[in-house]
Amino acid sequence: FFIAPEIAQQLETFLANEHDEKEINFAEELQKCKFSAPSDMWSFAAIIYSMLSGDLLYNAPTNREIIKTAIESEFSDESLLVNSVSQYAISFLKSLFEKNPLIRNKVNDCKKHSWIKSFKVNN
Repeated sequence: FFIAPEIAQQLETFLANEHDEKEINFAEELQKCKFSAPSDMWSFAAIIYSMLSGDLLYNAPTNREIIKTAIESEFSDESLLVNSVSQYAISFLKSLFEKNPLIRNKVNDCKKHSWIKSFKVNN
């Protein structure tokens, strides 16, 4: 799940037509990040979520509906729990699905997370 430029444009249009304060504040935070490192971390988490759960994070017929769902919903670990995903992995994903991009985990934070540290890499 990547937010492509066309989806970003739809997000702006959606928010211009809807005047919910929560949505507008979230859009302002997204604009500050300009779809850079924080949005990349969120996309990274969406990919890992799909790999662990076997399901899409958000599934809707249009990009507009996907964006609306992403803005309005909170992270749910239900699909992960059904697939016996560890609490460490769920904790990792929660840290990346933080809606506020200013406090979302960064790459260095991820490297220190117990779930990532549990993988042994042979050089």
